[in-house]
Amino acid sequence: MKLSLANVPDDLLYTAAYNAIRDYRTVHGVNPDVLEITPDDLLRINASYRDTTRRTDPLSEVFGVPFRVVSETKR
Repeated sequence: MKLSLANVPDDLLYTAAYNAIRDYRTVHGVNPDVLEITPDDLLRINASYRDTTRRTDPLSEVFGVPFRVVSETKR
């Protein structure tokens, strides 16, 4: 599942990813296998996650769905 976070404010990144997975599951009955995310969006969502939770471990998945980092040209 492609996840575009370009227009999402930084403080809502993790929530936007979570909601995208929830919506996908509602429509398809299962979680997506992976979330395709750009390197820039991955940096942004990790910063947002650290700011929100105060955790220092990097975020590699949301709601049990792992990220696959893809370049902008492959999207």
